Amino acid sequence: MKLRSGVFVRSGLSITEIKCRAFRIECRNFIGELNDSACDVNNLHILYRLYNYVDSDIDNVGSYLNLYTGLKSFLLGVANNIPQHIIDILSCERNHDMVRTWVELTGLTAVEIVRMMYELRLKISAIIDAFNRVEI
Repeated sequence: MKLRSGVFVRSGLSITEIKCRAFRIECRNFIGELNDSACDVNNLHILYRLYNYVDSDIDNVGSYLNLYTGLKSFLLGVANNIPQHIIDILSCERNHDMVRTWVELTGLTAVEIVRMMYELRLKISAIIDAFNRVEI
């Protein structure tokens, strides 16, 4: 914005920029929780919450990629790690004596969580593919 004095003043951040920052901070918080966790079940629950958060904001993630280039590698890492986390969730359900069930922790059964994570992986892959096509 240009003032009458001829000085240009940058107006505040756009709503998309604010949402992108909030998204990055929330993802960083999940990573911090993962670093502090010592139990496999807690790790998987934190990862589930991270994936659920990303899934809830998936409609805006494409616009965030234009604002923050490091987000692409983070999302690729998330998408690439989902198959291993799916295996971990199923094995945890089958082999570990969990204090609380997945239904108590998340409201979903292990199979529903796995389906949601797989769908999220497909969504992230589609967004990154679309972003790469536009970038070329």
